[in-house]
Amino acid sequence: MAPRTRTSSSSMKRGRTKNLDELDDVDALNDRSGQVQEWFEGSLQVCMDRSGIHHGHAMSTSSRRRTTTTPDKYLSLLISFVVPFRIVRRLFQTAFIPANAEGLPPDYLHFQAWDTAQALCSYIRGCLTTAALLKGAGVGDSTATAAGAALQWAARDASAHVGGITFAMWGGSQLGADSKQWRLAADFMNNLGLALELASPLLRGPYTFLAVACAGSLCRAICGAAAGASRAAFTAHFATSASSSLDPADIAVKEGTQETAASLIGLAAGSLLVRCISHSIRLQWICFLTLTAAHMWLNTRVVLSLRLRNLNRERATLALRHFLAEGVAPTPAELSSRESLMPIWRRRLPHVELGTPLRAIVHDINGETLGDAIARCGRVAENHLARKRADGRGVAVVIRRGAGAQDTLAAYTHGILLSDNDLRERNIAFTPAFWDEYSNSLIAAGWNLNASTLAPGAWRADW
Repeated sequence: MAPRTRTSSSSMKRGRTKNLDELDDVDALNDRSGQVQEWFEGSLQVCMDRSGIHHGHAMSTSSRRRTTTTPDKYLSLLISFVVPFRIVRRLFQTAFIPANAEGLPPDYLHFQAWDTAQALCSYIRGCLTTAALLKGAGVGDSTATAAGAALQWAARDASAHVGGITFAMWGGSQLGADSKQWRLAADFMNNLGLALELASPLLRGPYTFLAVACAGSLCRAICGAAAGASRAAFTAHFATSASSSLDPADIAVKEGTQETAASLIGLAAGSLLVRCISHSIRLQWICFLTLTAAHMWLNTRVVLSLRLRNLNRERATLALRHFLAEGVAPTPAELSSRESLMPIWRRRLPHVELGTPLRAIVHDINGETLGDAIARCGRVAENHLARKRADGRGVAVVIRRGAGAQDTLAAYTHGILLSDNDLRERNIAFTPAFWDEYSNSLIAAGWNLNASTLAPGAWRADW
């Protein structure tokens, strides 16, 4: 019995030695795998706990033999999960995130998150309206013809094209200047168009259906034009606000891939929803109205998340009033929460006409000449002339040919000071010293004065 005990003891010693040698090999492998070191240590402890190693407690030889091979297998299994995860993450970044993403402004991530969520709502509702349009076009009706359905579809497309062209002619430069407001207006038109398309098959008569369906396509075309212009303005904002060099084209492409991914998910969810509620018109409208309410709320969050650094007319007016009251210009973040989300035709701003012809500053009622008008304007600025109109309705501002973005902002600031009677009573006037102080305060607050979004008129003068 004694020799057997010694043999068992020596076997245990050799087993411990083998165990320690193999653990040393694991430590060496762990050193070579620095990127998974922390994960491996935690995983090794889990394996030891599961195998029964608890602070030096004795184990059987068979248990120790199983434990010595567990860490290597677990490390291999761990690496097999880590490597594909890193590959997927790299592919995700390449497909959806712009290069040099660390230089993107802070509002980029919030904007994209809210924008993706609202896009999902749109694509899900799009499946509902597509099913309704197909039903109205005669799908499932034995008396309908393919030629009739094709003509109806062509009429819808034609109305959309005409509406898009007309809106682009009317909107002009205001689309980029008031991009936040036009973004919300575009989403409202999109919701209206989807509602008309969903309601079109409920109306009796083929001509009534076609008229309502064309009206829905027209609304969605207007949405496309306005949303495209506002998205271009947002892309320019992200590119110019970055702390490092970013390619606007790369940002636009990655936004396109994000939109495509959202559309794929939305179409899949919408198709499933259509299959579930196609039997009930009431359920279709309940889902549609719920998604529409969520869509408008999400788009409001999209607009509020932006911290645009260029000055349009509303932001320039608010910034000037803040500077006159506080002595320092507000930051883009401070001003963002004070911007109005109402359409541009509902906002009350000083009536300043930028880029008017020279005759606009002449008061014909007094029989004055152009030279007299220029003299009365005073040469307080090198690149513009500003004067209240003879009828008292607003201020006319003449811009010199070759004036830059900062000169245009100075001209608009001069117009605001002239149009506000309260400021004139306080003897606050536009002077070169005032403009230098104000513009320096704007730059210090983080505003970009080299990007003009004031939408001036086309007239320029030489002097």
